[in-house]
Amino acid sequence: MKILIADTLSIILDNVKKVLSSLPVNAQVDEAENGADALQKMETGGYDLAILGDQIDGINGLDILEHAESRNSKTRVLIFTETPKGQSAQRAFHLGASGYLSRFSAFNVLNLALHDIALGDGYEAHAS
Repeated sequence: MKILIADTLSIILDNVKKVLSSLPVNAQVDEAENGADALQKMETGGYDLAILGDQIDGINGLDILEHAESRNSKTRVLIFTETPKGQSAQRAFHLGASGYLSRFSAFNVLNLALHDIALGDGYEAHAS
């Protein structure tokens, strides 16, 4: 499985890599420095999964998702966000996101979301 991660916080990147290493799939992980880099890599990289922050520098994750969907990309996308669910989540799913999750979700929730998406399912965090 080929995975792209684009987020501005290194702790998020580290946690995502840790979770991915525990999944029952062989993962090749690439990182993007900013939104433009992520968009370029998505267009040429043939990724199975992209994990995109909605506040990354330059082009944000939702705009990258919109661009990818307009090109009929087969890449599943998990959007990391700092904003509460609502319009952003609705827009993300309308654009074809496979998941929408707070950047600061508990580690076990991140693990569950990535596991579900890696296996081809979608994931949306539910309010408790």
